Amino acid sequence: MSEGKDMPLADRCREFCENAPYGLLFADPDGAIIWANAVAARILGCASPDGLFGKPAISFLIPVGLSGWEDISCKTRKTGTFTYSGIPAGRKNPGRPLDVMVSCGSENDGEWYSFHLIPVSENVGTLNAPQHNDERLNLAIKCADLATWDMNVRSGEMRVDGRWANMIGYLPEKLNPLTVDAFLEYLHPDDRDTFLSLFSGWSRGKRPTGSLKMRLRHRNGSWVWVRSQWQVFWSPDAKPVLRVVGIHQDITDTVKKDEAIREAQKKIAMLSSVTRHDILNQVTVIRMLFDIMEMTGEVDPDSDTWVQLAKINEAALAIEHQIVFTRDYEDLGSKPHAWQDIGVMVDRVAALSDELSSLTITCTCRNISVYADPMLERVMHELFTNAVRHGGDVSTIMVSCTLTPEGSAVITVSDDGIGIPDDRKNKIFSRGVGIKTRYGLYLAREILSVSGITIQETGNEGRGAVFSLTVPPENWKISRSSVFSS
Repeated sequence: MSEGKDMPLADRCREFCENAPYGLLFADPDGAIIWANAVAARILGCASPDGLFGKPAISFLIPVGLSGWEDISCKTRKTGTFTYSGIPAGRKNPGRPLDVMVSCGSENDGEWYSFHLIPVSENVGTLNAPQHNDERLNLAIKCADLATWDMNVRSGEMRVDGRWANMIGYLPEKLNPLTVDAFLEYLHPDDRDTFLSLFSGWSRGKRPTGSLKMRLRHRNGSWVWVRSQWQVFWSPDAKPVLRVVGIHQDITDTVKKDEAIREAQKKIAMLSSVTRHDILNQVTVIRMLFDIMEMTGEVDPDSDTWVQLAKINEAALAIEHQIVFTRDYEDLGSKPHAWQDIGVMVDRVAALSDELSSLTITCTCRNISVYADPMLERVMHELFTNAVRHGGDVSTIMVSCTLTPEGSAVITVSDDGIGIPDDRKNKIFSRGVGIKTRYGLYLAREILSVSGITIQETGNEGRGAVFSLTVPPENWKISRSSVFSS
């Protein structure tokens, strides 16, 4: 049998793999096929495994409902074994679904993935008949008001359906076939570089699947916002050709609504800022007059009048703290969520705060990213400063990660301070507690809740505080080099 790179576990299971009754192939950490048996080649429409080597596995096994190789590899690393429904893009049985079971393993310090290909039974009724599937797919695309396109990556020729053409005011015969240069004429100038980068990467195995927002020029001169999604695959021809198929969805109304909401938020934020500024100016006047009276001794410090004036000053100080709090709270949810690397975040927070310079801050969550509100960094800063201000003689802070059986990631921030008594564990997240720290644990909990992240204090009094942030499975990801704590 022909081979690509050395097959993982070759000496121990080569004969079994070659003669397995089901399709079996191996891929490297980037998803490129490095070995396959004859059954896998036959299922995927190749005369021999030679036609598979070096090519992305998902270009032959198109994943249904998944974003691409990164999504598959991440899910496989989390659970050890992951199964998905795939559509083979080979010459034989085109479109017939497969159950694809992916497992992750290692050998000689190298990582690899094994794919078990199990065709779904053909005896499941007429719903799996190719003709019926085509009709059902076309109906679904029509009901969803989606447009389709098909591109030959080598020639750059692109064909679109009637809905695609109608989105920008043309008949399909006016547009077909489209060359890359012709398509660029319809594409907004600000989106052209992004598309050209994608087009160049497809032939090199980059971004085999994905999504992109772009603008297309309508026949009437307006710009139509579309969300384009695509899948790269090898065509089921005698001489396979690298192709890209995709859909376009008109999202112009959604984009306009989002822009209107952002504009309204800007105006509200401006009004709130002006109002806060005016209130803080008046508070400053009250506190300044109190300070002047205290310095000049105009009022007897032992008099009832001075007691009342002191209460007024304390109330003004409380108002100032509350106004600052509302400014921070107003930013919550105003910016889109983003993937944030925990290790990079910890390093940045530790480096930018003089208050933390005397501490030893260690993070084992390297290359672990969380999808959350951009204010997550403020939460990390609050947890660190909370340890310094309330933890006693704190010298060390540790950030570590664990994985729950349900697939959630738990990010733990612990210190070597005095800890928190059991009767205060819930109270510390109440509004008003820690308000002088500017953000407070109350705001930290609110920031996390926007992203579906929960926080609780799980330490023991006398052994340091331990804050555990539980991140849902869909809101975190890791790289190959990341290792969870046991």
